[in-house]
Order: sequence, then structure tokens, then C-alpha cells
Amino acid sequence: FVASRLIEGIRLHLLMSSFRSPLRLALEVVLVSTFFNNFAASVIGDGYRISAIKPATGSWQTSTIVILVERLLGLLTLLLLGLVRVPLVIGDFEALQSWSVDVDRLRYAIVGLVIAAAAGGFFLIVRGRRILEPVLTAARQFASGLSIFRDFMAVVLTVLTQLAIVAMVFILVLAFGGEVGFLELLLIMLIVFVAAFFPISIGSLGVREGAMVIGLGWFGVGTAVAVSAALVSRVLMYACAAAAGAWWALRRKEG
Repeated sequence: FVASRLIEGIRLHLLMSSFRSPLRLALEVVLVSTFFNNFAASVIGDGYRISAIKPATGSWQTSTIVILVERLLGLLTLLLLGLVRVPLVIGDFEALQSWSVDVDRLRYAIVGLVIAAAAGGFFLIVRGRRILEPVLTAARQFASGLSIFRDFMAVVLTVLTQLAIVAMVFILVLAFGGEVGFLELLLIMLIVFVAAFFPISIGSLGVREGAMVIGLGWFGVGTAVAVSAALVSRVLMYACAAAAGAWWALRRKEG
């Protein structure tokens, strides 16, 4: 987990390289926001990131774009990694049913997502132009400072970040005597990430663990092993987040 935070800090530094911000700032922002993400809510952690990098980017809009790009990179990368294990043919209902997935509900969910995306796109086209104009200007400014090499390295670091988190859970499952394939775990962690995205509880406490237990159960991991792996991964996250929060508080006190 610590390795994933360090890699994420380097990725943020790459995304901010056009603003000539130091690596130390990016690492500090990622570590401290981990504290807020776990003990408050992810939106507060993202808010901290935006405010912390604003002096470097020069505007709230550009800071928001940087964090949005960072979030989208993580989501899309995990989505692509998770889809490695999804049946290549969507009509492979036997494989889906072997995962204890209700095919009809899956269809409804896909249709619902398509309708929601269409409605959101219509709103942006009809009503959102004036609202998004400052954001689009900031996005163009941010994009002008990117390069192919930095883009590629940001994607590579995003993949490594997600793989580090998946590897942590994989090792925990094996340590507690369970068995699960690494590719299967990629799909499980995609589900966990999506479930944790919704601000249902503080730091997604319980939501993340519940999704992980259910996902591991799909692939034959016993409940005791799944619960143990989920709880220990949460403890590790809390330990890292608490250390980052204590360091941040001490720095503010000294300052």
C-alpha cells in the first residue's frame, strides 16, 4: 500500500511537470490526502489535493482538471485491467452464471448506465456550455503542457499503482490460506473501487470490505479468508493514513 502511494505521488508529479512543481509537493499531497480519504471522505481528500496544488497550478480550475485527470486515469486503468478477466463475448452467460451473477440484472444495469450517460451528455450540450467554459479553458491550458512521454509514463505509473494494491490483497488472501487468481482479483478490485466511489460511509468503511468479500466469494474464496483479508487490508490502509495525518498535523503545528 505504501508503494502504491509513492508511485501515485510520482504520477501526480508527472502530471504537474509543466508547472515546475517539486516532487516533494506531489508526494506530500498524495500522502496527506490518503488520511482524509480514509478518515473522512474521498471528496474531502480530493478537495485537499486541489487546494494543495493550487499555488503551483495558479488557478482552481487547472487544479481541478489535474485531479480529475488523475482520478480518470486510475478508474480507466483499473477498468481495463478488470476487463481482462471478463468473458470476451458478452453472450457467454454460462461464465457469468458461474460467477453467481444475475444476467437480467446485469442487462438492466448496462441499459441504465447507457441512459444515464446519454442524459448527462444531453445536459452538457444543452445547458452546460457556460458552466464548463472556464473548466474547458483550464483543460486546454493543462493539455498544452503535456507531452507524449509524460502521458505514457503517467499511464504506466497508474498501472503500477493499481497492480500494487491488487498485489497487497493477493498476498493477504494467500497468507490466510485462500486461493484466487491474480486476473480474477483484478476484476474484484474493479468492483471494490466502483463500490467505494459512492460516499455511503466515512472512508467507504464497510462498503469496500463488503464488496471485497462478495467478489472473493464469487471465485470460491471462503468467507473467513475473505473477511480476514479485507479487514487486514483496511488496517494497513488506516496505519498508513494515520501516520501521514500525524506527520501533517506536526508540520502544521511547527509552522
